[in-house]
Amino acid sequence: AESPTDTPPRLQLSAAIALAQGDAPGARALLDRLPTTDQAELRTLLLRSDVARALGRGDLALAAAQQSLDNAPNIAAAFERRGLAHELLGHVPDARADLQRAAQLDRKSSSALLALGRLARQAGNLDQAVVAFHEAAQRHPEDAEAWLGSGVCRAALGDRTSARMDLEQSATLAPKRAEPLIALADLDVSERDLASAVRRYRAAILLDPQSALAHVKLGNTLMRAGAVPEAIPQYRAAIAQRPELAAAHNGLGAALYAQGELQLAESELKSAAQLDPRDAHPWLNLARVYQRRGDASSVQAALEHARERDPQLALADAR
Repeated sequence: AESPTDTPPRLQLSAAIALAQGDAPGARALLDRLPTTDQAELRTLLLRSDVARALGRGDLALAAAQQSLDNAPNIAAAFERRGLAHELLGHVPDARADLQRAAQLDRKSSSALLALGRLARQAGNLDQAVVAFHEAAQRHPEDAEAWLGSGVCRAALGDRTSARMDLEQSATLAPKRAEPLIALADLDVSERDLASAVRRYRAAILLDPQSALAHVKLGNTLMRAGAVPEAIPQYRAAIAQRPELAAAHNGLGAALYAQGELQLAESELKSAAQLDPRDAHPWLNLARVYQRRGDASSVQAALEHARERDPQLALADAR
């Protein structure tokens, strides 16, 4: 006899819960237990697409979303899933078109607009991103993510006053999230209020001690404030969380250089240069290390590497 926990609605609900808890393989296993007749049901297909996307399988996510649209055209949720699958596969124009269609079909939901804002921001179209995030916030004023996205983009556009208002709203709506505080601290840094930035970064770390980004940014701000010994543990904490984070190794290398620990500084800066081959900063910092050692040939070689990556930055640094 069929167990009450094996009914299709319960299996679908259990799969959705497993996915929300980060257990995508478990969610997939639950969906696999559904009877054949329920495999093509709309809710199952939408869940299949979400699970496949969580597992990094854009192809399977796209197939499930397409099947849901074949069975039920003009369903906003299906267009949204297909758009997200296209995004994962790098099909940006297709993703944008599907997400726009989803936002048009469902005037109450904000999730497609958030995805559109994210796409526009990644493409550097900040004005478009602000429009999408703002519309999402109008549909759901309690959505902290919409205010956060709008605030970050407004800050990048130089509209600091509006950015701060949006980010403060996001922080109010999501008092346990670190991201709004980090973004507000970034604004403080841009306005040279280092003391306020340090307080906000520290508060963000209290909310999310695993945030490597917050540790790096706090380290950078402490360096600007001249508190080098305090910056070093922040960079090391970031590296402990994300050893592949080039900015953390670069910051630690610069801090060790400032303390005269040239051998350790060189090792960290070389790691940063290897982890992010496009960044000129580790090479500029290596040039300083070699200059202090009196190694003129290595200085020139490091500066040449920096110029290859960012000629303007290297020129400004030399000046």
